[in-house]
Amino acid sequence: MKKNSEQGTVNSEQGTGLVVSIAGCQQTWIANNNPRSLILLIIISVVLVFNACYLTITPVHPSPAAFRQAESPFLNGQQRISGMATDGTNVVAVSYEGTIAFSRDYGENWQTAPLVYNAFSDGIRFNTVTWGEGYFLAGGDFGRAAWSRDGEVWHAGVIGPMSPKNIYALSVGIMKTQLVFVAAGADGRIAYALNSPDGPWIQVLASPFGNKDGEGESVNALVFGRIKGAGIFVAAGDNGNIAVMNDFSGKFSGPSAAGTRETLRGLGFGDDRFIVVGDSAVMKISADPESYSWTTIRERDFGLRPFLNIDYYPLMEFFVLIAEDSAVGFSKNGESWSATTFASHFTNGISAIACTRKKIVLGGADGVIVYSN
Repeated sequence: MKKNSEQGTVNSEQGTGLVVSIAGCQQTWIANNNPRSLILLIIISVVLVFNACYLTITPVHPSPAAFRQAESPFLNGQQRISGMATDGTNVVAVSYEGTIAFSRDYGENWQTAPLVYNAFSDGIRFNTVTWGEGYFLAGGDFGRAAWSRDGEVWHAGVIGPMSPKNIYALSVGIMKTQLVFVAAGADGRIAYALNSPDGPWIQVLASPFGNKDGEGESVNALVFGRIKGAGIFVAAGDNGNIAVMNDFSGKFSGPSAAGTRETLRGLGFGDDRFIVVGDSAVMKISADPESYSWTTIRERDFGLRPFLNIDYYPLMEFFVLIAEDSAVGFSKNGESWSATTFASHFTNGISAIACTRKKIVLGGADGVIVYSN
């Protein structure tokens, strides 16, 4: 991380000195009119200026005390938040009970969106929500879904090829100038649409997770990222299986077991790397998922707690991980982690995460929402 450096001289009653400013942090040394001291200060200044280009900032990870509780729109904590997504500023949260809520200020204040639940005769149960390329997209049981541009006004419908399967994962990205929407879920069912979430949606007939009813392996996580400038979708699910899609033909390559048979539950992308997490504290990192090369990370601080999801916090450039027992982890590179418990905020566990441009937002199984201060 490159840092700008400035230097100058000052005069004071004590003597002549130097002002050295690195990354906006100014320090003044006084030489007490001693030529040798002043020469020494000049040498120190040159060294600091030279090394400024190589200085890095070690992020201070927020503690539970740095989080504030928002006024939850989820019926006074009676609903389970099943997913969160953000465009950087606006945040959307969905619940298993079919409620959609949104925040315009990085997760501090919340409103309930008009009921999408009523668009279906017997309601909808949301399992996930994502954001990409200007669209919020939420998915639930029986292939039911809804999309929105702003998080407030939603359009509900059914992703035909996913019905009657449950949708567990969604992602949006641009591949070779083409806008692509991907949905995946139970029994290995995967579908994609081009240009619009309204479809038409096309089923991936040769799903690497299986296609037979009751026999396919569920896809629990999807994420879009860029490797060497090229867009790629990565999917992960049951039995440690991982697959990739690197063009908009809808063809997924894989699956690769990545050295584990544990259920994979979350995917994150940041700092030019993908991280997948799952049961029994399984964590894998890859900078090239197309080669099926995944490195196992073992983090003792979490014990064998199942990892639930992971996201990348762009403000401080680190990953944030949520696990069972209200555990939260922070890592600069995904390889070494610091873990802490948020049990003081969440009595029934953390179930969702969204990292905005300014704040980290966490959602709970009992409808609680907290945001970093």
